[in-house]
This record gives sequence, C-alpha cells and structure tokens, in this order.
Amino acid sequence: MNVTQLSKPLKTNSVVYLNLETQRTALDIGGWYPDKMGVSVAVALAADRLHIFTEGDIEQLVPMLESAGCVVGWNIKEFDFRVLAGCRGVDLERVRCLDLMEEMERATGTRMMLSAVSAATLGIEPGTAGVEMVKLWKAGKVEKVVEGCCNGVLAIKALHEYGLRHGEVFFRPRNGKRRAKIAVNWKMAGKRKATPATNAVLKKPDDKIPPNVDTH
Repeated sequence: MNVTQLSKPLKTNSVVYLNLETQRTALDIGGWYPDKMGVSVAVALAADRLHIFTEGDIEQLVPMLESAGCVVGWNIKEFDFRVLAGCRGVDLERVRCLDLMEEMERATGTRMMLSAVSAATLGIEPGTAGVEMVKLWKAGKVEKVVEGCCNGVLAIKALHEYGLRHGEVFFRPRNGKRRAKIAVNWKMAGKRKATPATNAVLKKPDDKIPPNVDTH
C-alpha cells in the first residue's frame, strides 16, 4: 500500500489526527505489551487528507508527526505511541500530543471508549475496533481494517473539533440513562489539563463527521 505524501511541510501549528490498529492482541503476546503488538494499519489525518500507512511504511509517518503542532488521538499516549515505539526507526520523543481519552479520564475519573463519547456527543460510532480489527487483519481483510481505522480517525477529528467549538462534549455514565456534559478546554495544542465536569441533559448535537474527505 502506498503512502500519501504531503505536498508541502506541515505548518508548525497544524494538527494531525492519528489512529492505528495492530496485528496482535494482548492475548496473542501474553500480556499488555503494546510495543510487541505490531502495526497493521495507521491513519494520519492532516490538512483534510487521510494518509494511510502499513508496517513497512511506518518510518515515513514519523516526520509527519514531528512536524505537527500537535498530534491528537484517543488513548494515543498509552496505546498508539507505545505500539509505534516497537517499530524500528521510530522515536516520538519530540512529538507534542493531546490525548482526548486522558483528558476525559482526568476530569471524570473513568476510562471511556471513543465510541461512548462520540455517540453521546455526535450521534455517531466509529464502528469495528480492537480485537475485531485484529481478526480482520489475520483473515487478510486489509481493506476492512483500513476502513475502520479511517472511521476512527474521522471520529476523533469530529469530536475534537466539536469540543473546540462548543467547549464541551458529552458521554453516557456507566449504568446511566441520561447523557452527562463535561466542559473541556482543548484550544491549546498539547494542553494536558481538563476542566471539571458538570452534568446536564441536552438535545442531541447536529454535528456529524465531515462527509467529503479525500481518502487517496
């Protein structure tokens, strides 16, 4: 699979959205060692273009991440970056990032799945992820993995942009029937501190994943 190259260097204040899937699960390798899971597909969304990478292309992903003003993802610090750290030639020490899951966990005390927050905030779910994606990869259904990974990164972008515009996102607490609202401050790239949550029931937001994204 060919990598979509950037036509020019990213601006220093640009945002790159990142999502990836792995070749192996924790069960396959006998424990939670993300650096041993191996990348199946990684997708970076930059300047409204999706850039698709597979294991042999990963070294070409690093300059894109390093040149970004901020790399935004979901559980990116404890998963995506640790998976990438297991690839030869990958060093992410200089990459500035914003981990949306970490922000939500810090504010609520709960680790959440991307689908739980995107569904409550945007009315959408990224679809297949995690173990099911590994099964698809092992079955040789690479295009399905690419599709799912792209859906995930689009959901991350949509959620981040909603939080930037409105200063809040929504989630559904465990065993809760009502959505809860949490105030967020994601305006500064790489900002680590989330503001405290406040609960409220509101109408379903109208924001959707942008339909016209170049996926070459």
